[in-house]
Amino acid sequence: MALDILVAFEPRKTPIQARSAVTVEAISEATIQVLLSHGAERLTTTRIAARAGVSVGTLYQYYPNKHSLLFAVLEHHLNKVAGRVEAACESARHKPLAEMIKEMVEAFVDAQDGARRHLRGPLPGLGGRGWVRVDQTDRSAVAESR
Repeated sequence: MALDILVAFEPRKTPIQARSAVTVEAISEATIQVLLSHGAERLTTTRIAARAGVSVGTLYQYYPNKHSLLFAVLEHHLNKVAGRVEAACESARHKPLAEMIKEMVEAFVDAQDGARRHLRGPLPGLGGRGWVRVDQTDRSAVAESR
């Protein structure tokens, strides 16, 4: 049964061509933007596909359901954060403990800030027409289209 749960989170296929990779990236970005603008309870594959500028059928070619898509987005983010922290740990090797801790914490915070800054940019699948504006005072996000 645990294997069935894991399979439900697996993407259906991995993009091979550059064009497919751009589509998957647009779907991932759209997922984050819809999540931020509408919340988890209103996150649907239809909204994600519309935001990404692709058909729902295209989305389902890569992800069997929204849970699989959310899992992939979270996994990608956590891998980026872990990579930055590991790189900081490696570069701080043989330094005093306080300096190692400082560098690792800075890498973690920078990775989080980088993700927030990235979300304020254009959505690739919309040809630069879609944006998410993040209000730093209350950390709310509003999706905008131009």
